[in-house]
Amino acid sequence: MPVIEIPIVTVEPYYKAFMPAIKFRIQLGEARSSAKSAERIIGGFLNVDVSILKDKGSWDTVWLGRFTLPIAASSERPLNQYTTEQIFALSIDINNSMFDFIKTLNGDDIVFLLTFSGFALWYKTDNTQVVYSTNEPFGTGETSREAALSVDKWKKLISAYYRDLTWLPVSRETYAKIAAILNDEGITPDEFVDRAIKDRKK
Repeated sequence: MPVIEIPIVTVEPYYKAFMPAIKFRIQLGEARSSAKSAERIIGGFLNVDVSILKDKGSWDTVWLGRFTLPIAASSERPLNQYTTEQIFALSIDINNSMFDFIKTLNGDDIVFLLTFSGFALWYKTDNTQVVYSTNEPFGTGETSREAALSVDKWKKLISAYYRDLTWLPVSRETYAKIAAILNDEGITPDEFVDRAIKDRKK
């Protein structure tokens, strides 16, 4: 059975949308051993789950969303290596939630984890009338790739859309304490800071 490989995934800010977004560049194709065999992939799709890693070196993740990619192949043109692009929108809720999982906002990376699963159609070149299918297009049910975006690039992207906001670097522990106060008292971050300033002036 032929196998799909995804050797390269990169991510960069995307400014041509009505809300903040990032662009994933995904390179995919048949594994080298499959491309030389008599079995070729001729269609299908890939589901891509997007998460962020909470900490470097950890597999503890937070799920952000999913998109689907068609496999660009046909019986006339079996799968060859190519690069595709996918725009992924970052809603204000996603951006706010990401603060919970970033310890500092300076000199660090946000690491996105893309988990691929899907379905592929393939045939044997010596009998193209018989088409087979598999839900393990990677030789297994799924495969994952990481892509890193610097926090500085992310801050610049968000600031371009929400110009009245500025980012205050605090530890995760401090942010958790502030978030608890906001939830308990039903106040906004601006109201919390204004109150702290007024209390200091007393």
